[in-house]
Amino acid sequence: CRNGDDVKKMLTPEYLDANHFDGVFFANTTGNIGIPDTKAFAKWISNGHAYFGAHSAGDTYHPQDANGDTTYIDLISAEFRTHGRQAEADCTVEDPKHPSAKHFTGNYKVTDEIYHYKVNHRADVHVILALKTQPNDGVKDLNGVDGSNKPTDMLISWCKNVGKGKVFYTA
Repeated sequence: CRNGDDVKKMLTPEYLDANHFDGVFFANTTGNIGIPDTKAFAKWISNGHAYFGAHSAGDTYHPQDANGDTTYIDLISAEFRTHGRQAEADCTVEDPKHPSAKHFTGNYKVTDEIYHYKVNHRADVHVILALKTQPNDGVKDLNGVDGSNKPTDMLISWCKNVGKGKVFYTA
């Protein structure tokens, strides 16, 4: 577990390169976590490094937390909007050959706090897991309509290349 001082020190390209890190993993980060320069951090990844994000890593560096800067959101292709109550969902394995999903024998059920994002970035990422039906979690769309049990396209896990680097995110 790291604190804000660690982030300021360790998430600079100079520190990451000097310590020969190949990638970083964000687990349960939220808001502005104190990266000194998100553009330099994103450039470090695009220079051939890796980023792995899990769950609330998609709730990190909203533009309002970063003086309007969307570098982090653009990097991971996710910006958390909301989640509802814990609910069961039918997860579709879209790429069963991807290393992160090859252990799945097919589609499966998961009970979790399902993340709803502001934008669906399907066209910009390689989708590994998705939901085709919104769980019965009580989340309303931007028009105030409860989408529970209705058809949807909710991305759960994806990856993409960023320059020479790699990004992987899972909700």
